[in-house]
Amino acid sequence: MSKIGKIIKGIIYIVVIIGIVASLVIFLTNHPYDHVSVPITELPSSYKTEIKSIREITMCESFPDFKIEELWFYKNDSNHTKPYLECSFKKEMTDEEFETFCEICNNVCWDSEKDFTLSFSRGWSKKEFMDIPNGMEEDMVVEINYLSNYGFTLSYHKNAKSEKIEDDFINNLTGSSFPSFTVVSYVNDGETTWVKLLFNNYIDKHIADEFSNFGDSMSIMIDTIINNNWIDFSMIRNERNANLIISNR
Repeated sequence: MSKIGKIIKGIIYIVVIIGIVASLVIFLTNHPYDHVSVPITELPSSYKTEIKSIREITMCESFPDFKIEELWFYKNDSNHTKPYLECSFKKEMTDEEFETFCEICNNVCWDSEKDFTLSFSRGWSKKEFMDIPNGMEEDMVVEINYLSNYGFTLSYHKNAKSEKIEDDFINNLTGSSFPSFTVVSYVNDGETTWVKLLFNNYIDKHIADEFSNFGDSMSIMIDTIINNNWIDFSMIRNERNANLIISNR
């Protein structure tokens, strides 16, 4: 092998090693088990874990009974602001049962992940702005991650701030007469607000045609900036659920 070839080969080895080291650092920094466990009694009483509450929050009456295995926080969360609960199902679901569960829990707050697990996110603002689950405090967000046959990770955190999504918000945004809606989920991190809406009726065909995405006639999409806020509205025209993002970044 020529001297130049050896140099190139050496450079490739170095690049590969640097890539491996960088990947390892990222993995160790972000891996969910980079955490500190604490007694489960430290969980605030306002964070509900009863199966009845979880079923109401997730809008899934068939959510299986579970038990809490561990309460933990990320190491960089020194103030323990966002607790995580490792939960296992009291009876492990079979593949068939898990598949059925996925179909039953197919609502706007659930999503499937690349690793074939389910995730869930739902938040709410104040009672004067929207309906919130029974017994839950205002301005809360509940998340479920890595839900599989065996169990899941349950987490809680507070909304940074609360603002009402006015009843005429979509109509003012579009200049058209969209049906009335209900706010299903409200999540705010201080800079961006993620809202999930449920319209009381299906969108009129003429309105849907007006706001359909040219590349996908089944989608209704609006992307605009108003008063220095970026607003993104999207939905499938033959459904009643919609996503609304408002960001001041």
